[in-house]
Amino acid sequence: RSVRFQYAAGARSYWHAHDGAQILLLEQGRGRMQIKGQPMRELRPGEPVVLPGGVMHWHGAAPDQGLVQIAVNVGGATWGAAVTDQEYAGR
Repeated sequence: RSVRFQYAAGARSYWHAHDGAQILLLEQGRGRMQIKGQPMRELRPGEPVVLPGGVMHWHGAAPDQGLVQIAVNVGGATWGAAVTDQEYAGR
């Protein structure tokens, strides 16, 4: 399944994991993402992200710029807690 998302500046998902792999393809803007236990990463168009199934993560827009992305997902998702401002800031 594929879905096209548009995030406003500063918007982000909750922590979640997919049953199978997820591919994020950024079309426009800048984004951020983090896999649980790893540092937060900046995202840019032309740099696809492949996330393995069963791994908790979040993704969203940069604080000062929106984002348009296509997410290609295998299976459903399990949702966790909201991403804190500290996590979003990479601290």
